[in-house]
Amino acid sequence: MRYLIRGGKTPYEMIPTEDYLSKNIMGSNCGNFMYLHGIVRTLMTDSSVGFQSTHYKYNYSADEIKKLNNTIDGFIIPLADAFRDSFINELKGLTRLVKELNCPSYVIGVGVSAGAEQKFAEGSFGFEQEAKEFCDAVLEKSGQIGVRGAETGRFLELLGYKEGEHFRIIGCPSLYTFGRSLKIRDTAKTPDCNCAVNMSHAMAGREFIRNAAAQFRAPIYVPQLVAELQTLYWGTAYKDYLSGKECDPDDPLFPSSLRDPFYAEDRVRFFVNVNDWVDFMKQQDLVFGTRLHGNITAVIAGAPSILMTKDTRMRELAAFHGLTNVDVNDLPNYRDIWEIIESADFHSPERKQAENFDNFIDFLHVNGLKTIYDDDPYRADAPMDELIEQNNVHNEIVSAVNISREETAERMLSCVDFLRQRRKEINARVAQKDGSIKKLRAEIADKKKTIAKRDETIAKRDKTIESKNGEIEKLKEKQARLEKILDCRSVKLSIKARNAVVPKGKRIKI
Repeated sequence: MRYLIRGGKTPYEMIPTEDYLSKNIMGSNCGNFMYLHGIVRTLMTDSSVGFQSTHYKYNYSADEIKKLNNTIDGFIIPLADAFRDSFINELKGLTRLVKELNCPSYVIGVGVSAGAEQKFAEGSFGFEQEAKEFCDAVLEKSGQIGVRGAETGRFLELLGYKEGEHFRIIGCPSLYTFGRSLKIRDTAKTPDCNCAVNMSHAMAGREFIRNAAAQFRAPIYVPQLVAELQTLYWGTAYKDYLSGKECDPDDPLFPSSLRDPFYAEDRVRFFVNVNDWVDFMKQQDLVFGTRLHGNITAVIAGAPSILMTKDTRMRELAAFHGLTNVDVNDLPNYRDIWEIIESADFHSPERKQAENFDNFIDFLHVNGLKTIYDDDPYRADAPMDELIEQNNVHNEIVSAVNISREETAERMLSCVDFLRQRRKEINARVAQKDGSIKKLRAEIADKKKTIAKRDETIAKRDKTIESKNGEIEKLKEKQARLEKILDCRSVKLSIKARNAVVPKGKRIKI
């Protein structure tokens, strides 16, 4: 059995750290590895089950499609909030790929956009047609679509699909990475405890998180974006080279340069492998922040976690899994992080896990998929774990503040190589755009010529019509004169006829 799976890599591939920096292996966010890891671990029942990553590619040549149709038995599509404006082109590409492949296709998790509340209120998302085409294509080749939460289910219902028939709410597959049981440790949450923090560069919650982090002796910041990995590894200020977004390197609320205390004091850890990430979280006494999978990793590792939710995609998952959470809009109502800790129910996810896990496994079975838990829902070992150890899938990423001058020079060379490659890619895109613009200009010029010819033809016709109208006017004038003459002759004939029959004294003179 061999599956094609959407993602940047398989969990058991060992890839050099530099490749994560220069290639879009993590889809810009290492959180994407979490749900892919959970799915592969669950479905790899033995060594005969293999996985091939798409590397986020969806435009395949005819020869590539033919080869895939001869080698794969299924296409697994794990997604995050794919029903959003910025993902529509890729959604169209995935729809195309699903139709081109002859094998079954499985959507194991998909969510609606972050701003879904407003879209529901407005009554339109703007991408309903594209979403429906994608779902229709998948449902032709599978039993059900797995959605992340109730709000995504509500969106699919707007498109005409029925829960239980066409889709099922399954939550995030990453929560089922280690099976049916979930145990959150009871830890001492004190200023001296092991504490990990995460946050996004969005404004929501940042000030509270930074103030909360300051309450602990040595909190560790765990970033997730490739731009943050570049800061940690190369020492460059935060810049997203895919979108061009930059941050103020001296922003006091977001760690965006080596001058930030988190980086300067070597208190930043970045993980490109889920197994390393989970091992780190097993050592933490408390984790909090606005990163969804940063907190989910803590939960499956048994660490007490507080997810600070800021949008629909986070709220629906927090509700479904019972994740310990607080809305960022409610943070001002709390005195400090200690007040949240005092009122938090850290064991809440445990009470949802068994029912959600059973539902997830049943969903996989409905789609005809086998799992490592079919005989034992509490199974602890997994063939994928052995493969990870065999391939020595571990990346120890040392911060740029803690390396030798020689290592710094080597990293700078890799940074220069990356920037050169980016320049080539940008130049290629510019050249492609220039070619497209040139082609469009030529088409516009041809259209203008066609329009000019049409205008000339119309002008000639207008002159012909004007000439004809003049002739018509002359004919009308001639007709009027003839009618006057005819009227005059008719009167004279009438008078003559009368005079012929009346006495001479009553005749009318003409």
